[in-house]
Amino acid sequence: MRMLFGAVAAMLVPSSLVFAQDDAPETKVAGLVHAGDFAGAAAMMRKLVEERPLDRSRRLILGQLCFGSGDFAAASDEFQRIEKRGGTRDDFGVFGIGEVMAIGSSDKSALLAGSRFQDSAAWLYLSQFRNGEAQASLPAGPRESIRNMLRGDTTKAEYIDLQWQTIDALLDGLAKRYGGAAEVADMVKVAKRNLRAELTCVADFALAEQALGNNDRKGAIKRFEAALDTEAQRIAEFHIAKAELARIG
Repeated sequence: MRMLFGAVAAMLVPSSLVFAQDDAPETKVAGLVHAGDFAGAAAMMRKLVEERPLDRSRRLILGQLCFGSGDFAAASDEFQRIEKRGGTRDDFGVFGIGEVMAIGSSDKSALLAGSRFQDSAAWLYLSQFRNGEAQASLPAGPRESIRNMLRGDTTKAEYIDLQWQTIDALLDGLAKRYGGAAEVADMVKVAKRNLRAELTCVADFALAEQALGNNDRKGAIKRFEAALDTEAQRIAEFHIAKAELARIG
């Protein structure tokens, strides 16, 4: 689901994580997201989905953009389509050296068009809940899943710690593998700092959306503000949180 930018990443990460070139439509979508134009980004992303209707990565982003625009019914529809095809279950996908280079860079082209977490069942639950569907339910997931945090089976701190154990090990493995290059070691350090912030942003964002679904406006505002405090501006959750606070007023 992640859109990564640059030739190195294209060679070193799975196709679903490939970064687009700066002039590609995916990059323009990311630019619209970071400008807060979710409706415009969704319209552009819909065209990309029409080109590859079976591409779950693209459809997941489309659902997230609809969510960001406040069209929870449309978001729910996209996530339901993904679920019918087996769903997507990763909170955080596998990292390659290309992605670490992007995460560890301040280059604008490293922006993500979509979300950092990729669990379509969790997104469907939040969309339905925010759309006023009181019967929205969420199945349990793996121990480290964001679904368990939303179900109340784990706390925010536990969710972050469980996720971080995997992320930290992956990044340490990459640093060891490419440790001969000082630039890679430095980028891994920056990537760790940025990913920790993104992980925290994701947790607060999801809990804020759940709070809004429960009509807990005060709790939602607190969580959205905490998400913004992470300054994790690469990811969609940060910008959706910003849009939600503006809508709350």
